[in-house]
Amino acid sequence: MHFSTLTTTISLLSLSLAAPAPLTPRFPPISNILQPTFLSRYSGTTGAISFNVATGSATKTNTGDITTLVTFENTSLDLPSTCRLRFFLDGTDASVVLEGTKQVNIFSSLNPAPAGGSPGWGGPGNQRNIDLGRFSLYKGGNGDLVPGLPTGVNGVACPKKNAGPVGFEVVPVGDVDRVEWSKGLSGLYLTWDV
Repeated sequence: MHFSTLTTTISLLSLSLAAPAPLTPRFPPISNILQPTFLSRYSGTTGAISFNVATGSATKTNTGDITTLVTFENTSLDLPSTCRLRFFLDGTDASVVLEGTKQVNIFSSLNPAPAGGSPGWGGPGNQRNIDLGRFSLYKGGNGDLVPGLPTGVNGVACPKKNAGPVGFEVVPVGDVDRVEWSKGLSGLYLTWDV
């Protein structure tokens, strides 16, 4: 009996020692990131903007779509002229939903979402501008830039200190998609070389 228990214990110990080390999240050091100041949801069905929401969404169904307007404000950092956009999904973020293609397109915005939002059609709209690129997302790391599409996310102008807000839009890719995340843990962010 003791021999069998000892053999099982040694076998389990050998397996645990041979197991690969856990993957390290690819989130960059806190010293060179700028997280969003606000997330706002834009309804493609009604034109309404819900300002300063806690959860972002890039969702498209047969009844309409929702995009997220991401606002960055730089009030204290002296940044270089060029930043990169990245999209991180924290492995512990219970708000994360990935359905459909699990991809999002990132667009620049002519203007960030207005404080207070908007009740619907008649302005200001989502202010969508240039397609900057597409990320393939997964929980527990930075999304991968999809090759063969625009790569503008690698060279956006860093927000200058106290120069006002800068906006981007996170848009669903497929005909039926749902990507959601919590502002406090995940989502679009800016980074730069130090």
